[in-house]
Amino acid sequence: MFPILQIGPLAIRLPGLLLIVGLWLAMVLVEREAPRRGIKDSLLTNLIFYALAAGVIGARLGHALHHLNAYVQNPLALISLNTDALAPLEGVVAAGLVAWIYARRKASSLWPTLDALTPGFSVFAVFVGFAHLSSGDAFGAPTQLPWA
Repeated sequence: MFPILQIGPLAIRLPGLLLIVGLWLAMVLVEREAPRRGIKDSLLTNLIFYALAAGVIGARLGHALHHLNAYVQNPLALISLNTDALAPLEGVVAAGLVAWIYARRKASSLWPTLDALTPGFSVFAVFVGFAHLSSGDAFGAPTQLPWA
């Protein structure tokens, strides 16, 4: 667990930095893979941008639905920058739905699009795991088993 990277007076939250680096590497891989699959890389860049925006909005709205009373009392909390107030499952569903709609509108064929996106998804998933590890969010329950 290493949540904050301290470089002199500069303190950087490592989970956020890892997510940004993972997204950047994923975008590089997708932009490299798109021409090999016969897809314009701008189509996939836009698809990822819209899906990412929809994922964040969907995650916040999902959290608001789960904690409706808190948001009724303070509606401005919907636009706060608190990353703890996100519901990941709802964000993934919103991102997937928007990506599917965008790809359908641009008449992008399904399998080549998924083939071009897969290396980026894989790299990003690794960095999500590193971000969870660095923040301490993904540890399990303590155990007394001899092999653990």
